[in-house]
Amino acid sequence: MSKAYESFEAIAFHPDLGDQPLEGTLFFSALTLTFRGDTQTVEIPLSQLLVRFDDASDGRILFQNSQQPDWTLTTHNMAVLEQTSVAAIAKLREELSQRLTRQEIGRRIKQVVWFCAGCTLVLWLGMVATGAMVRSIAGRVSPEAEKKHGDALLEELATTFDFLEKSNEVNQLTALAQPLLQAGPAEVKWDIRILKEESPNAFAIPGGHIIVTEGLLKLATRPEELLGPMAHEMAHVTRKHAFRQRVASAGPLLILQIFLRGRSGLLVTVVGGGSALLVNQSFSQEYEKEADDTGWEYLVKANIDPRGMIDMFRKLKTADGASAAAALPKACQSHPDLDKRINRLERKWRRLSRKSGFLQLES
Repeated sequence: MSKAYESFEAIAFHPDLGDQPLEGTLFFSALTLTFRGDTQTVEIPLSQLLVRFDDASDGRILFQNSQQPDWTLTTHNMAVLEQTSVAAIAKLREELSQRLTRQEIGRRIKQVVWFCAGCTLVLWLGMVATGAMVRSIAGRVSPEAEKKHGDALLEELATTFDFLEKSNEVNQLTALAQPLLQAGPAEVKWDIRILKEESPNAFAIPGGHIIVTEGLLKLATRPEELLGPMAHEMAHVTRKHAFRQRVASAGPLLILQIFLRGRSGLLVTVVGGGSALLVNQSFSQEYEKEADDTGWEYLVKANIDPRGMIDMFRKLKTADGASAAAALPKACQSHPDLDKRINRLERKWRRLSRKSGFLQLES
């Protein structure tokens, strides 16, 4: 309930006064708003009163006569809004309340957006940090330990699948792949095997073992189509994808523990939790993309036409070997999303500066 004749410090402006304001007080009566200064009194009938909030200033309330707007009366005293018996003030108070409500809603929406953005950033940074730790941990696996795991896995596969013994086919494929193998890291001793399997495929296991199925040999019509997938599988070994995926599956807490404390015992337990686990898992899209890119680099470095990888991926996409592939371990099965990978590699070919002068490989 507003107090009758309660006064408020105010300032009045009129064009005749120029830039010189007139100081005084405001008070309300039953019918009028009155400004009383030292030399001037201004009365505005409440029925003609206009009231607004000056956003451009530091929060003044402005009063004018709708019929004679020459005089502008202003006050910084927000208590004037308590004069709710005045219709114009009650209307302004409602408008300000709605505006503040909208501003509060907007503020809260911004807070939610910033919170979600912060959570996304923290999650992304956590993923980046975890990926870096996983790479570091997998990099600690010594070549000797990697070869030991690979040899054990090869023996395990030999109990289930038939491999060609050292033969002319194996020797010829090894000789054909020499330029590619030399483009990879020198410390890896590569061992190429041919699997008696009609499903067209290739895969690699730790220690430098590259395995090509007879189905892939039959599907290829030129050497580059064989060497493309082999380069991709080489990259899985050199990038230690099998070990990285095994470490990543251990969970962030164990990853952090191994990374910070250098717990070699835990590392052996994680990466050596059964050799079959290294092949009975399919690689993530991140690892497949990295293997495509690294394999492409090996092909270009070896001066081998990298389009062979693209052509073989196209053939694998349409090959009718689904039933046979179902019997293979997951790492040996055809990789997903071949359309996306083919499109990526075609873009890499268009960006490649040199598109001729590659090795002429014997069929």
